[in-house]
Amino acid sequence: MPFLTVHCACLQPLLGQHHEDDVSFAALCSEAGQTESKRWFNLAAVGTVAGQWRETHVLDFLRRCTDLGDSQILNVFDLLDSEGRGTIGFAEFYYLALMLMAMKEGKMKVFLYLRSAQTILLLQALARNSLDACADVRMTPKIACAHVCMLLRPFGLEELMPARLTQLRMTMRREMTGTEAEIVLFAICNEYDHLLASSANGLDVGVVEAGERG
Repeated sequence: MPFLTVHCACLQPLLGQHHEDDVSFAALCSEAGQTESKRWFNLAAVGTVAGQWRETHVLDFLRRCTDLGDSQILNVFDLLDSEGRGTIGFAEFYYLALMLMAMKEGKMKVFLYLRSAQTILLLQALARNSLDACADVRMTPKIACAHVCMLLRPFGLEELMPARLTQLRMTMRREMTGTEAEIVLFAICNEYDHLLASSANGLDVGVVEAGERG
């Protein structure tokens, strides 16, 4: 099963001249990396309100940086635009950039450790958007398996780990709290990192996944 292709050269402008030879997850996580990324993001936010990107900006960015199709990219945008404003800010963009680099380097578990709060907020926003109109919006919404799949699907992770998510659907009949969802995501991210490392070592992903289940 193919992994998402991430073109690091297209992410280099986010890091500025100080990191020309170090396009990495660690560099992007650094204070300098975040500062340079925000500067680049604001410069690229042409034709819109300062500090905001429309879906056309995200389409252009992800077309250059990944092999995602347009329908997948629009799903990513909808995921990040959890309030339905039609734009995303730097916080959402930076989350996306970090996730792409983590997927490229097999550091999804580290990414989730650093961005767990923002990830749970995204899942809760998905849950809130699916609530009935009569539901009390003041209550913290519970997270269902479907919401976890909605987070993973645009990046191809649902297709990459079908056994893990089938198991999740069977075992998680009830809705989860944020803490429970975080535990599930850590397991998924850990498995992704393991699959990517195994793939890099020439092992078949399907065989590795079968071994994980056994």
